[in-house]
Amino acid sequence: MKMAKIRIRLIMADGAEVRNPTELREHFDLEKVVEYYKNGMLLKWLRVRFFDKEADAVEALDENADDFQQRLCRIFDVEFSGNPVDVEEIVQRQERLTRLREITDEEEFIRKIDQVAFDQEDLADLLAEGADTVYLCGTYFVVPARCEKVTYIGINEPAVHIAGLEKGKSLSPDIHFKQVQLENFPATEKILSSLDMDWQECYINRESDTIPEGVKETDSVEAWLRRGYRELGLDESDEITIVAAPKLDGVALRGEIDFDNRINKPLLRGDEKKSILVKGLDGLKLSDGASISETPFGCQFEAFVTYENLEKASEYLMKEEKIEKPYVSPRHAASGIMNRLCGNPDNKLAKFLSFYPINAEDLDGSYLDRLDKIKQLGNVEVVRTRLLSGNLKQLLNHIELRFNRLNSQRTSLPYAIDGLVLAFADDSHQDQLGRSGRTNKWQIALKFDPSSAVGEVKGIELSSGKKGFRTIQVVLKEPVSIDGVRYDHVPALSADIFEKFDLCEGDLIRIHRVGDVIPSISIEERKGGKKIELPKECPVCGEEMVWEAKKLKCVNMWCKANLVGALLTFFNYANIKGIGDAEAETLVDSGLDTIEKIATERIHPDLGLLRVSYSLIFDHSKWESAGYTKESAERLQTAVLDALHNMWDYEFIGNCGIPGIGPETAKKVFMSIRKGGSDVAVKGSDLFEISQKETHHVTTDTRGVIMFCSIMRGFADRFCKHSTPEHFANLKSVGHTGGNPSKEAKQLIRNLGWELVDGKKFDYLIVPSYNHESTKTKVAKEKGKLMFTEEDFVEEFNDVK
Repeated sequence: MKMAKIRIRLIMADGAEVRNPTELREHFDLEKVVEYYKNGMLLKWLRVRFFDKEADAVEALDENADDFQQRLCRIFDVEFSGNPVDVEEIVQRQERLTRLREITDEEEFIRKIDQVAFDQEDLADLLAEGADTVYLCGTYFVVPARCEKVTYIGINEPAVHIAGLEKGKSLSPDIHFKQVQLENFPATEKILSSLDMDWQECYINRESDTIPEGVKETDSVEAWLRRGYRELGLDESDEITIVAAPKLDGVALRGEIDFDNRINKPLLRGDEKKSILVKGLDGLKLSDGASISETPFGCQFEAFVTYENLEKASEYLMKEEKIEKPYVSPRHAASGIMNRLCGNPDNKLAKFLSFYPINAEDLDGSYLDRLDKIKQLGNVEVVRTRLLSGNLKQLLNHIELRFNRLNSQRTSLPYAIDGLVLAFADDSHQDQLGRSGRTNKWQIALKFDPSSAVGEVKGIELSSGKKGFRTIQVVLKEPVSIDGVRYDHVPALSADIFEKFDLCEGDLIRIHRVGDVIPSISIEERKGGKKIELPKECPVCGEEMVWEAKKLKCVNMWCKANLVGALLTFFNYANIKGIGDAEAETLVDSGLDTIEKIATERIHPDLGLLRVSYSLIFDHSKWESAGYTKESAERLQTAVLDALHNMWDYEFIGNCGIPGIGPETAKKVFMSIRKGGSDVAVKGSDLFEISQKETHHVTTDTRGVIMFCSIMRGFADRFCKHSTPEHFANLKSVGHTGGNPSKEAKQLIRNLGWELVDGKKFDYLIVPSYNHESTKTKVAKEKGKLMFTEEDFVEEFNDVK
């Protein structure tokens, strides 16, 4: 195998590509060097060229130190000019470059990154700065007709709406458009069909940061307020006004409000790149009051569900057989309803939603004026937004009082709130403070402590998890309610954690709500009742359980829960969609309880066998019992066989359900045995011995387990790729952090004969950006492992044969 030549280049501000520290010194530019330091390229460049002295010095730097930039200059014997560069600005610019490179690799656009607008706010900023050329990278932009002498160039052919056009007047000849789709061009009055209601999703690259989820929550209020005073040049005795608004526990929504107070093109936050059009809310009339504006304007909302509508929405959807269980919290309901309305408009369902307007764009007036104008768009009376005025010390006192009052009121409110959103009220202050990355520096969220309630312990139950583990559920004598969520049991997560609690019947525990659903517990009061012992037998099959990784585990491979878990493990690993807990359980109940049976079982009595099967009984009724038609069964079999043909033998063995043999163990077994040569077979008895050793458990069904191991081994030989000593000698492991790699990257890794791993043992690490920090990036830095963004990884290794 030809190994790739690592191409890590440092291009300085004068265009020179430097190859060693001497050339770096000659073409030194502090801003570029800091940029390369922040994205990890400087250290990587030094390491791969064996400049270890400089690399060690760079790695030892503390970027938070006041003299960080001076020390960086000294490493390369460069005199510090005395003018430090703005590190935060460099990081933001790098984030924008990363975002742009995810969309295009055109150098023309990359070079113009400072003129790129990813959303409407970016566009407004560029126009305010007097830009004469703006590159539009998004889906939909509103361009003001009043801004003349501007050329708009689309990067990904965005749709553009021209705002402020007067009837009968033509557009200024000094406004030009290239590579965009004009929604309303005055000369032809052309309306493009691409903006019709068949939009499934709208790609954007940065959501607005004025909605609560985008507000900074990691800072203290005092530090935020003092920093604001300092950056505004104010003295602590100066008086200003802060807006204190409730932070509703709902879902972020944005859309365009028309003359009739209807919301158009409402968008629901998806992920970092994608927001989804909520079809079921498009055109919804939010207010019967007077028109807020004659021209459309953007508005941001928190869409939420009251406690009353939480029950009503659950009842409605369960009656329609759309959900099996009621929603567990207001946010859970708001998210679920929104997602349903994205694909299927349902007026009966939409009525369970409430809307709280939180900001407006393209609307005349000050920030406070805009808030006052849009409040009529809300359909539920919400705790009033307060204006807090005073000097710094007085403001901190006012904020504390307001926070405590809201915190004490929230249990009596008909909806859920989880904190307070604070904002500088003056528009000029907002403009001066600006933004930092993806958040507004003039805004901060102050969250309440998690809600809690006290419950009495009745006993415990075990629930089934993946890979044979059993989760301990602490059962309460009477259900408790926290923020409208009803709990009759609480997971203790592991046997080790449970034993530390040393619970007895009748003990009082405090249940803390963490996030939307999963609570945690602490001891409130000991009552001295009967000690609760951990069960020794699996509640599903009755076999004795073992301890593994501080958890209880059932290692009976014929246990129904374990067979379901094994199917889910394979389907998840093979990335075969459509099989969840319920579907896997149905397959097991129908006798299709192993991948071997699913892949080879006859589908129809007239078809014979699709493949030679190791099953002893061939019964087409199994598929019918599992609810499959001939066509759907064939689709599932095809997907399974395609996945198997693309797997190595040890990959399948590590993901087929043999107790104690996971991916790493399977690989070690095959590597060890293959050392004797490609023709040395891995026997079922070998796998059985490893299984018993790894689980520290002697099965009572030795013959059955050996048979299963033999069947799976033979199945892997028949359908999977055959591993060899050469394969293992060239095998590389690729880790990932910050999200799963794309299909393209996964396929490239397979084509290379390498493996994608979830753990912390890897040769290369794929990261979302070079600024990303996680436990895995720390491991990579400590062990000198190379990190790549997905784009760089594909570029580096795409030509490796």
